[in-house]
Amino acid sequence: MTHISTFPVQISVRVVAAVCAFIICLRKIGDFDYWTHLAIGRAFWKSGSIFINEPFVLSRLESPLLNVEWLFQLFLYPLHAIGSDAAVSLVIAFFGAVSIYILSAVLPKNIGMGTGMVACAYLTATAMVAQFRFVPRPEAAACVLLAGALMLSHSWCRGPDRRKLFALAALFAIWVPLHITWTLGAVFVTSVILSRPNPAFWRDQMATPAGRIFIATLVLVLMPAWYHIFLFALQVLTYVKPGKLLAGVTEMRPLWEFPELMLPCGTVALAGLGCSWGARDGRVGRLFLWCLAAAAALMVARNAAMALLAMVPGALIGLSAHDRWLSGRLTRMVAVLSLLLMIGLVTCSVRDRETPWGIGVDWLLFPRDAAWFVKQHSASAKVFNNWDCGGYLAWAWEGQPPTFLDGRLGTPEIVAEHDAVVDGLDPAATLEKYGLTTVLLQPLYYNSGRIVPALYWLLAQPEWSLVRASDALVFMRHPLPPGLISLSAVDAWRAMARHFNLLAQGMPDRPHLIYSRAVAAYFSGDLLAAQELVKEGARLHPELMEAYRPLMPFAVI
Repeated sequence: MTHISTFPVQISVRVVAAVCAFIICLRKIGDFDYWTHLAIGRAFWKSGSIFINEPFVLSRLESPLLNVEWLFQLFLYPLHAIGSDAAVSLVIAFFGAVSIYILSAVLPKNIGMGTGMVACAYLTATAMVAQFRFVPRPEAAACVLLAGALMLSHSWCRGPDRRKLFALAALFAIWVPLHITWTLGAVFVTSVILSRPNPAFWRDQMATPAGRIFIATLVLVLMPAWYHIFLFALQVLTYVKPGKLLAGVTEMRPLWEFPELMLPCGTVALAGLGCSWGARDGRVGRLFLWCLAAAAALMVARNAAMALLAMVPGALIGLSAHDRWLSGRLTRMVAVLSLLLMIGLVTCSVRDRETPWGIGVDWLLFPRDAAWFVKQHSASAKVFNNWDCGGYLAWAWEGQPPTFLDGRLGTPEIVAEHDAVVDGLDPAATLEKYGLTTVLLQPLYYNSGRIVPALYWLLAQPEWSLVRASDALVFMRHPLPPGLISLSAVDAWRAMARHFNLLAQGMPDRPHLIYSRAVAAYFSGDLLAAQELVKEGARLHPELMEAYRPLMPFAVI
């Protein structure tokens, strides 16, 4: 009778946690790589094949497209075509909800109200921190597959049979062409299965010819898979070394370099650790998986979301061991505190300005007007663009004109040439080498608020003219196309206000932002505003003062 009466608690927890995850993950699209995936998906569908030559990027137009995420791209484009960007936002939020719902299946059916509320609060906190990877990228769908794989592996530990292993194999067969995170999933799943190896099952398999064939097939599949995982890990470790291809990619840096992510991630992970301790039975396996997940998150920041999700089953299993205590005399207090925590987490998430809540696209981030302008006036030109906005340009231009780089990494040489322009190190060399006659520049580094040095260089070159100053700055080399006129440098600095407002709304803590505003005010002719902004900058970030002295006269500083 107790089992029947308390059964709805488990279902309620799963549903409420999933609804909270959906609300938390429902975001306006601000991910730069979204457009790259969308553009590639369109190219696949239009060509009728995933084996096509590179359609977008200037430096590799003759090379084959590397089809490592084609399954997601084939899914994304028709979704967008049918339901627009709003449908994409909704589906990504749905992925977050489904991931949480699947992972919470490890909760016992007869769980008490107190334990259920604590579990619900923990799941909500996990969704809130993991939300930064629930964007229109393949990882969002991969999280659903991770949840399914973990549940299958835990189910196999409770009652091993071949069908569950076949289901795992089928799941990974979908995951491999979806995203490289299948390697991380394989590590987590293997950890769960090894925690309860069930030797009797394997002895039974060896006793029959069909079982021996099954084991031989399993070995033939696992050996190359793990060899690939080993090679991939070595490749990543090589690429993230200083000066290498991934060294400058923010999301590939260690987690401890990002205090704003490290703190919430660490808090939820420690909560998961405390819950995972739980009952003695299976504790070693749960803690081992937690350590693997924690290590994956610490080494690479982008792994943090999947790592937190991987900790969930062990945490919920461990938490269930305290059901009698949490659902006894303390039930009401535990339930109220958990409910208040959930409401606070969801409210804070919805009010987060850095990733606006809602559906559709956050158009403040993407150069719609500048892309249209270049398409109208320079469709046959060779264009240089910032790396970040390249994906949107690939979507908007469909390869005419080609972009210089998009969200995908080019060769180390191309990345270095891109950086030489954007960072103002040797822009002329790259622009001359590729015969680039148009530059579409997003003038701020959004991660710091610093003005892109290429802007100073371009404004100082007599052979280059500013011809558009809107959501990005467009420069063209002389002679200008018929009908276009040169704008003044003041127009460029005044256009910066849009970009400053964008950062001030969503990312006001960027250290260079106030100095960048001072520079723009100074070159726009508003000396008084520049002086006030520099004073404020000296108060907030005095360590940056010296870097800005060469840009403005000493009297301003």
